[in-house]
Amino acid sequence: MPRASRRRLLVLLAVAAAGCAAPPRRVGAGRASPDAFELRGRLGVRQGNDGFSGGIFWRHIRGADYVELLNPLGAVQARLRRDAQGALLETADGERRREADAAALSRAILGWELPLEALRHWSFGQTAPGSAAQVERDAAGRPTRLLQEGWEVRYPAWDEASGVPRRIELEKPGIRVRLAVASLAEAVP
Repeated sequence: MPRASRRRLLVLLAVAAAGCAAPPRRVGAGRASPDAFELRGRLGVRQGNDGFSGGIFWRHIRGADYVELLNPLGAVQARLRRDAQGALLETADGERRREADAAALSRAILGWELPLEALRHWSFGQTAPGSAAQVERDAAGRPTRLLQEGWEVRYPAWDEASGVPRRIELEKPGIRVRLAVASLAEAVP
């Protein structure tokens, strides 16, 4: 291989490796709440033969969501937008679809459910309003496990400084979701 080609290959490998580097840990910065936040992290999903493993960027503000699912190298695999008019999902291969509900839309296109409405509360260690929940707590009063809307939600790790979960595991028959939160900060309009 010529020297110039090797140099280009090394530069490409260095750029790719830099794109895989984890962002600095910044959990709970600002005054984030389930009503206005930006979440960055890693998401793993397994439902039957379908699944996903990669990054997630999620912005929720004024009742609307914008979610990007990223492959392990950081490229956008899917974008989901949800507001009062419904949800729109666009995939990297050009598929676009609208539905009234984001969870149903993710099931239809991605093959697995992303329960955004409840997950925005669960990401803060809270139960989702409007439905009954069973909650188990640790000695510090933080939830360790909750059952709500057919999901079992576990909190294996918390950020001690901010008091928000760093890892969240969701499970219901046939599906497992793991979310590792790198940052959870206030979303500014």
